[in-house]
Amino acid sequence: MLDSRVKEDSLLFLSVEICQELSELIEITYDEVFKVLNGCSSENRVESVLSALDKLRTTLVPAFNQTKSSVIDFMAFLESKSRLDYKFTDFESWWGRGQQYASFRRIS
Repeated sequence: MLDSRVKEDSLLFLSVEICQELSELIEITYDEVFKVLNGCSSENRVESVLSALDKLRTTLVPAFNQTKSSVIDFMAFLESKSRLDYKFTDFESWWGRGQQYASFRRIS
């Protein structure tokens, strides 16, 4: 998922290899996060999500510092004892802006 807060000209300096690695990490993370959130959680699955998120965070270049902060916030949510009471800080602004561009509606 692309972070809409990152300026387009910052993306021009990413290598093809980094883009491919990020794409793979995002896909793995996205799938695993929704398995956890939909009730398929187990400690191993949460750990695999945390591992993928951490690798994604460390792979992102400095232009994505806001994204990194959002990823760290989401990792803290997954690690929290009471997810229902967790108060997002940086993740909320990322998800809200990014999600509006990635939402689809099935009409038929």
